[in-house]
Amino acid sequence: MDELVYTTLANRLRAGIRSGQLSPGSYLPTESTLMREQNVSRGTVRRAIDVLVREGLVISRQGRGHQVRQGTALVWIASQPERNQGRADGPSDTWSRSVLAQGFTPSEQITTEIGYASDAVARWLALAAREPVSIRRRLRFVDGAPYSIADSFYPRSIVAGSDVELPADVQPGVYAIFAALGRPWARTVDRLCSRAPTPEESATLAIPRGVAVAEVVRRSFDPAGIPVRLTLFVLPGDRHEIEYEHAEATT
Repeated sequence: MDELVYTTLANRLRAGIRSGQLSPGSYLPTESTLMREQNVSRGTVRRAIDVLVREGLVISRQGRGHQVRQGTALVWIASQPERNQGRADGPSDTWSRSVLAQGFTPSEQITTEIGYASDAVARWLALAAREPVSIRRRLRFVDGAPYSIADSFYPRSIVAGSDVELPADVQPGVYAIFAALGRPWARTVDRLCSRAPTPEESATLAIPRGVAVAEVVRRSFDPAGIPVRLTLFVLPGDRHEIEYEHAEATT
């Protein structure tokens, strides 16, 4: 019976959030108010609110109550090639221009390092274990808030000494550098899964409890079918909608 009571209360509060009656940024009624209005115990109120917290709909604010989560859903068009477009009228990479087109302000924090391929990276790039790789890590922001992670791995046997290893926006773009090296990618394959964020991802991206992330493993292959690029995207589920576009065969 108690489970039915707190589930019913959670359903009512969730419906209020989804209908806009409880708008983003507003606070839920206090525990005392909910106890009085719903004629339930404090334990029931707390269990109901905890359901919403675990779903990512509500954030607990120490000393202030429970706030309806504010968030902007960004459409990530995964099928657009992430290439530098060489534009002079603002950010030139595809992701930034897509964010701008949706009315938001993009920015990135880029760092680079040289390391050794982990077992997973070596498997995705068909490298020997512990083979050297160049890593470009990008923390992406929308309107100043951390939104996603995009870490790319490249075999050093291909990119050593190139601008790919510089901690900045690469001009005229990583793809152009690979093309100049005679190794442009001709095919890209994505693998997407949903999982719980790691503690580090939760802290870096301010992911609330109960929100999953979409992890996209992107591999790009040169004309000979050899993998030359691996990018791991981490996209919090409360602020992303992923879209793919496919051209239909005409024959």
